[in-house]
Amino acid sequence: MPGGERAIREPWRMACGFLHHHFGREFLAWKIPFVQNLNRSRTETLLRMMAQEVNVPQTSSCGRLFDAVSALVGLREVVNYEAQAAIELEMAIADSDSEVSYPIDLNLRDGIWLVDTKRLFQAIVSDLENETPVAAISQRFHNGLVLAFHELAQLLRQASGLNRVCLSGGTFHNVYLLTRLQHRLEEDGFEVFTHREVPAGDGGLSLGQAMIAAHRVRSS
Repeated sequence: MPGGERAIREPWRMACGFLHHHFGREFLAWKIPFVQNLNRSRTETLLRMMAQEVNVPQTSSCGRLFDAVSALVGLREVVNYEAQAAIELEMAIADSDSEVSYPIDLNLRDGIWLVDTKRLFQAIVSDLENETPVAAISQRFHNGLVLAFHELAQLLRQASGLNRVCLSGGTFHNVYLLTRLQHRLEEDGFEVFTHREVPAGDGGLSLGQAMIAAHRVRSS
């Protein structure tokens, strides 16, 4: 998906990127609030940039997926601070024990498992057309990620024999996602490692960078 600083600050760009990637320009005719509220001039400029690959570096970040879904359901099209869209998407989850989840496919290509989100976005758009509450959509999205990550762990265990799973990265600041995935993995016999003293996201990364820099200074 096209990334970059502007896409991070303006999640609507990520939503357009995912929709255009999966459905082409067809999405511009959809009768859902996100599409109908788009600024057509800005959107056409964005689509031309993607077509010409101008200032649209590729990204595989799970955080950008959260940004796209947040914008698509109308929660946050422009952010004011880091991870705002993802935080608000988690906060919107329905207060229920529903296990309904959206489909997220895993495809093996050249020995690498890739996450395919086309059916995920088809399901979200269908629910938006049916005026499904955002709370339910958010929960189904999170549940879908839990199932997909669990399935991926199983596939990797079958291929490698490894039984340890480390849950790290900014996505695992998300309590709903972390607790449910950890529980499912442990029920399946995995040994799960999570953060305790060091932050899962950029804070932990910064600490690691500082430690490497300090080691190099002492060794010089």
